[in-house]
Amino acid sequence: MNKSPQSNNNDREDKRKKILLAALKAYSNYGIGKATTRQIAEIADIGKSTIYEYFKSKEDLIDEAFTFLICQMEESKNSIHSVATENPVSALILYIDNTIHIALNEPSTLLLISQYTLDILLKTDKYEEAKVQYQKKMSPLFQNMMNEFTFILNQGIEKGLFKPAINIGVENLVYVIGALIREIQAQAFIKNKEELKETCLKIKETILKLLGIEIS
Repeated sequence: MNKSPQSNNNDREDKRKKILLAALKAYSNYGIGKATTRQIAEIADIGKSTIYEYFKSKEDLIDEAFTFLICQMEESKNSIHSVATENPVSALILYIDNTIHIALNEPSTLLLISQYTLDILLKTDKYEEAKVQYQKKMSPLFQNMMNEFTFILNQGIEKGLFKPAINIGVENLVYVIGALIREIQAQAFIKNKEELKETCLKIKETILKLLGIEIS
């Protein structure tokens, strides 16, 4: 019995996802620049040539793998977006707690993203070229984060749930909170797990106090 076009499309998408997950695991195990297509194929339990049926080149696979990784992270934030409409305080706490969870329990995810961004910058010794490539690949991620924080903050202020301790406007508050969130990620490379947990809780407390949110 022949498979339907929809079934074939689903099978192809499943295979593509399998390759992307295998690639991310290989990058984590061997490094982005050192992982080979053979190693990726072995992890995915497919033939090496199969990879090139789905991806044009090794560089294309790297870009697609990290787009996939970032999208997975964004999916959890999309659910937070729906929470923010009704309860911006819960949405903000969920966002912070997700970041803390990744820093404490999935540091390899942060390492992969750091390696990817560094790989972009090391491909040229010319600042303008590096800047163009970095903006092309990483700006959408940062912009999405800014948009999400802006939405959450506006919802909280409109509902009278956020009462910022300093009057600097929503846009500037977004930059401040974004910097504190990124500090959680940075500290994951500096501190051991217990120290990191304590630092993460202090940063979370700082953000909540900055927005005038009561901490029970």
